[in-house]
Amino acid sequence: MKFLTLLFLLSSLFLNAQTDDKSYNELLKKNPFNEMYPKYMAQEAADYFTVFNTLFSEKSPIAPKEARLAAIAVSAAIKCEY
Repeated sequence: MKFLTLLFLLSSLFLNAQTDDKSYNELLKKNPFNEMYPKYMAQEAADYFTVFNTLFSEKSPIAPKEARLAAIAVSAAIKCEY
């Protein structure tokens, strides 16, 4: 029984990895910076930063200038090295 469970798990991981390569390559075509993230979280990171970057655009609920000032203040407060 353990062998069948292990076999099922490994086969599902292998099949999942093959389908993820296509979507991962599409993510890299959209934005080469997505390569910084591991394949298993690249889609979620891309989605997060797409939403996050809307804070600094005209679609933002707050003014882009205020969003940038808040980002600078937080970076200074947490002593961000970047």
